[in-house]
Parts: sequence; structure tokens; C-alpha cells
Amino acid sequence: MPVAVASISPAGAAEQPVASPLTRDPGVIGRITANGAFHPISASSAAGTFQAAAAKVKITGPATMTKNATYTVKVTGSSKVCGIIEQSLPRQDMKKPYTMPITLKDLKAGKTKLKVYAVGCSKTNSYPVYAIGYKTISQPVHLGKINRWIAPSAEKKADRTLALTVSAPKAGISAKLMKGSKTVKALGTKKAKKATFSWAPGKTAPGNYTIAVKAAGHTVRLATSITNGWAPMNWPFARCKTLTWSYNAADEPDRAAGMSTDIAEGFKQISAATGIKFKHVSSKGTIGLTWAGTEHFPDGDTDADGLGGSSGNGVNATKGTVWFNTASRWVGQPGFGRYDGVPGRGALIVHEISHSLGLGHVTAKSALMYPVADVGSPTTLTKYEIAGLNALYTAKSC
Repeated sequence: MPVAVASISPAGAAEQPVASPLTRDPGVIGRITANGAFHPISASSAAGTFQAAAAKVKITGPATMTKNATYTVKVTGSSKVCGIIEQSLPRQDMKKPYTMPITLKDLKAGKTKLKVYAVGCSKTNSYPVYAIGYKTISQPVHLGKINRWIAPSAEKKADRTLALTVSAPKAGISAKLMKGSKTVKALGTKKAKKATFSWAPGKTAPGNYTIAVKAAGHTVRLATSITNGWAPMNWPFARCKTLTWSYNAADEPDRAAGMSTDIAEGFKQISAATGIKFKHVSSKGTIGLTWAGTEHFPDGDTDADGLGGSSGNGVNATKGTVWFNTASRWVGQPGFGRYDGVPGRGALIVHEISHSLGLGHVTAKSALMYPVADVGSPTTLTKYEIAGLNALYTAKSC
């Protein structure tokens, strides 16, 4: 399950038409939805710059971006402001100090005008606007697609090629892969404003690399890594945060008795091996584990025994989900031991949790993330998954 980009809105809020209030706050210059749709109070103000607005918005950050940056937003002049909404991305921050992390993927090549609205509190998806702030950002190079992690040929085929799309305001784009100050591979030069580069690592040694892209007189450098025995699937959760987990046993089959104990042990083993911190909560955990029938497993007991994945905001995962198949026979084999050589359901649990944490399938049968369990398969994490989770989270340094 790939990471899905989602806009942030209040829990339970639905998109609603903007309605003019019966008694208007004189400081309000319009209303805006969480997805950035602004509606001025009157048609006459639509073309204005709102110099007489009740509040003032100041955006601070680099005028030219050659790497990811976080912009700070200061709002003064009105105590009714509860947060900010940026229109073009769109994104929002409802907690001071207001910040906007912006990546090289967010902006087009050339100039982008950020428009930030200072908004009041709202119980719907429509917010009163008290002021608007602007900032123009130049970006010499726009990177449309890049693999942060490259799995080599022994891993999942879909993830093992570096893919990079670049656009610039002037023709002439070159790219190369570097290890420290040494060029590992020149990826070519394209005499155009838009270019695509790709590269398969083959037997290139695992480790951390830099992609250097030169265009319009600027060089932009991005980090990438070649994995060793593991493959990425989704973006990881934010580092150094305790991840909560919850288990919904409502549809647990009788043969899966004691499943909650094995799930707790699975999280304990992952934490011990990687340093990632987990906390059990009764419901609505960051990672939710539950049961599903034919809606997720239409082939019943011949279908997969479990599914795991996550969704997020395009930068980090924000919600993980694991489904266990109610028709699975494997879930009737408790613990982390073996049954006639085949691992117990503990291996299934840790496998699916690892998916939710960002690991994908691999082709090596000696790894836990191999998609099929058989005689001799691992009963829990191997050195490959530990390496992958440590690379994604580096939690032991938190």
C-alpha cells in the first residue's frame, strides 16, 4: 500500500459550501477551506491586497531554494487568529510557532508565490480569514520524482532503479551519482528544460550516495541510498516519536486466541532490535491492527494471511494499518516457534507490522520480508529487516 498524500483537516470535518454569516466579524476579509479555496467577503475586495486587514502576516525563509527548507510565519495584530493555511501546496498549521516545511518537489522551476492566510478557529472545513501574507520563492531546479532508497537487484524489482525527473527555467540539465566527492556514475546531460534520468545500481555497493543535478547555473544535491537485503515500500513515520498501537479483536476467530499477546511480543522484538519506541493504547493507535474478511481477502483461506501498509502526508507516514485474514489457518499457530518447520504466526505479525513501518517485499527467502512463509523461513526479524528499519528510523540515536 503506497503512501497517500492527504490534506490536513479537522477530524470528522467534511467539505462544505462557504456560507456568509448573518453577523460578520468586521476583521474578517474572507473564508478559506482546508484545501486552499479562498472566498473573499465581497466581489469588490477580490482584486485587492487587503492592506486594511485586521492582522499582518510575515513569512521568513530563503528567497532561493536549492534544498528543502522550513519557513516561519509570524502573525500579529489579531488575537482571533488560530492558525495558518498555505494555498498553493496546500497545508496548514494550527499550532504556534507557525511553520511550513517545503521540499524541492513542492515548487516548480522558476518562481512560486506563496500565499499564506491567517485564519480563525472553526468547527467546519471553512475558516475565517483575517489577513494574507505573500512570499516569492525562486527555485533553479525542480525535482519531480526521485527514489530516496534504491533496492539493488536482489530485492523487489519495482524499487531497484533510480528515477529522477528534472525541470529548469533554462535548457541544459546534467546529473551524476556521487559517493562523497567521487563521481560514481555520470547520468548524462540533456539539452532541454525538462529531463528524465534513470539508473539501475546492479552490483554497486550498498551505502549512502548523493545525486548532484546541475541546471541554470546552480547545483542541487539530494541524498539517496542503496539498500542491502531490504527494500522500501512507504515513507517511514517521523523519527524519535513514540508510535502508539492498538488491536481490535472484535472479529478475532476462536483459533486465534492469544493473538494480542503475540502482537505485543512482536512490537517488543522490533523495539529491542531497532530502538523504535511503541506504546499500547486501547483504540485509535497510530498503527491499528484488526481483522478483515472478504472485503480485503476475497479468496478466503487461500488468500494472503495478512496485509500491512500506511498512509501519510507525502513526507512521513501518519497512520499504519494491519489486517489479518479471518479465514487464515496460519493465525491458529501461536507464538514465535515452529510447527513442522514452518514459523508460527509471530512471523506473520512482525512481517505485517514491518510493512506498516515502511518495508517492502524482497526476493531472498532467508529474509522475513519474503512474501511466502515455508519450512525454514525466519520466525521473526532477520539482519535484513533490522538494517532496513535502522536506516529508515535511526532510532537508536534519538
